[in-house]
Amino acid sequence: MEQGSSQEQVLTPAMINERFIAYVLDLSPFIFAWTLSLWAMAHSYSWPVFLTPLKVSAFWIFLYGIYQCLGVRMGGTIGKRLMGIVVIDGNGRHPGFLQSLIRAFGQILSSVFFNFGFWFAFFRADSRTLHDLLSGTFVVQLRPKSRGESNALFAAAVCVLVFIYGVLLHGLFSAPTFSEQEQVKKSADALYFLAKIEDDYKAQHGTYTDSLADLAKASGNADEFRNALKMMFQPDRFQMRAGTDVYWISAVCLDQRHTRLIVEGPPPRVHR
Repeated sequence: MEQGSSQEQVLTPAMINERFIAYVLDLSPFIFAWTLSLWAMAHSYSWPVFLTPLKVSAFWIFLYGIYQCLGVRMGGTIGKRLMGIVVIDGNGRHPGFLQSLIRAFGQILSSVFFNFGFWFAFFRADSRTLHDLLSGTFVVQLRPKSRGESNALFAAAVCVLVFIYGVLLHGLFSAPTFSEQEQVKKSADALYFLAKIEDDYKAQHGTYTDSLADLAKASGNADEFRNALKMMFQPDRFQMRAGTDVYWISAVCLDQRHTRLIVEGPPPRVHR
């Protein structure tokens, strides 16, 4: 590897321990934001229909790629800077934009299938990963660390990564599917429609009602009203309370989880 200055300098490749810790530090905020986004989608009844979990995931992956590209362009991401390591090209300089872009999205490729691209570093003396080889970059130390310090940090990073993957796997297996979310959202929209009928009923009678029969009549087509509710909710699980100034309606959806939704107001608010 050529040097970018006339001063003779020995560049020591960063150890895989250091690189792994930097990777966890950089990835953790994006994993947290992605998980929070999917949780919000699963518990919100006002998100746009076009905003699917796949699109949200693609957005955070793309944002992570941009973060990596800008970080590499400046020599290293926040995680690498904290670990005292930097990314350089074959001349010992900061990588160019195209090189940084290739490396950033190459790292996303390296991260799939249990980070297979990072395993390259275990079999190379220069600790280069798949995305290093694709982009022609090297990761080197700015300051040396003792093996004890490096091993301790590596163990801590492993614990953090196991926790992250544990949360992800739990979320994947316990979260409702997209079709279930769609079904619950349609049920939430139906409750908003009930809230509108409640408002119309009060405008005519001066108070809200706790009777589905009253709401069916106020809808203008009682048979269609009842059939629509049967397609959305368990008919024997409705609960209603109402007074002069407030109303409260609870219903159980037909999804596999039997999600209970509540609308109360005014103004109408749907929640579990």
